[in-house]
Amino acid sequence: LSVAMPVTGAFHTYAKTYIGPATGFTVAWLYWLTWAVALGSEFTAAGLFMQRWFPHTSVWMWSAVFALLIFLLNAFSVKFFAESEFWFSSIKVLAILLFILLGGAAMFGIVPMKSGEAAPMLSNFTDSGSLFPNGFFPILMTMLSVN
Repeated sequence: LSVAMPVTGAFHTYAKTYIGPATGFTVAWLYWLTWAVALGSEFTAAGLFMQRWFPHTSVWMWSAVFALLIFLLNAFSVKFFAESEFWFSSIKVLAILLFILLGGAAMFGIVPMKSGEAAPMLSNFTDSGSLFPNGFFPILMTMLSVN
């Protein structure tokens, strides 16, 4: 093929250009379907979480609220969406850092354990006699599913 790089467009454009039009069409629709299913399940999960905090509300109501919020964030402007994504992701990064700090503080005894026990330090790694008590195969199998 004598197509100049780079080609303008998303990855389905590359599939269309370098494999064929049917492949590009299929890749684009499968990508859309993946996101449609993922967003539906994420809205449902968000509704379930909110129902735990507000038990007298319905899951579908919260799902609709979050779907509307996502739609409105996307409908105004790209700049507004990018700015809101920045702030929401900043909240998530700060929460992860806080959990890491609190977990480390609990592990090393800075934050007292609820039961009054001694801090575990790194003893959980060696309680069974070695770093991998069941061998390396379970680690490999876990990494296959994680990756």
